Amino acid sequence: TYQITIQDIPPTFIGGAEDDLWSTDANWVNEAKPDETQTASITAPVTIQDEDTINVNKVRVASAGSIHITSTGGLTVGEGGVQCVTTDGSAIIIDNLHSGAGFFRISPDCEDELPRITMRYQTKSTLDNGANKDAEWQYIGAPGNNATVYVDYNTWLYKHDETSADWVVEKRMDSVALVPFHGYSITQYGQPSYKWTADFTNQNCTIPL
Repeated sequence: TYQITIQDIPPTFIGGAEDDLWSTDANWVNEAKPDETQTASITAPVTIQDEDTINVNKVRVASAGSIHITSTGGLTVGEGGVQCVTTDGSAIIIDNLHSGAGFFRISPDCEDELPRITMRYQTKSTLDNGANKDAEWQYIGAPGNNATVYVDYNTWLYKHDETSADWVVEKRMDSVALVPFHGYSITQYGQPSYKWTADFTNQNCTIPL
């Protein structure tokens, strides 16, 4: 007597098409993309840039996989949560531009350990020779714990003081631990991009500016 067990193989992203987009059917095994009730298995780098958010119940990111959410993309994960083999934040990268921001949501019913993520920011323009007249300030907040950004001599980082409603300059030439879900503004001279990693935290929060 033989017993046959049929396993439910989750929709798997393997890439290999002409792009690395989640929305391209040919990047998925059997061209089967996951829906909101399924687990998405990510075994290669995938980019999400859809203006409409993608909904899945769970995400598993293999060591060779990663999820890049562009400034026009969004990913909502259900109570199944996110499992990442890589835990340094490189498995999930979210882009934020001056004109828009990608978003990443996990159901509050998720009881699994939440992932570490990387936030990438880019301003519209930079400082003019260190002067503020052409600075483009971007308002930011760290959606998680244990986020640190290094502020060098080209960077200006201000923290919002909710008591006085003033913007207070943070220390420079040093690492600054970002308070979760607190309001900051930042700009810098030269290359107008910067990033940090954080332990993703589920919390509904409005940041006062």
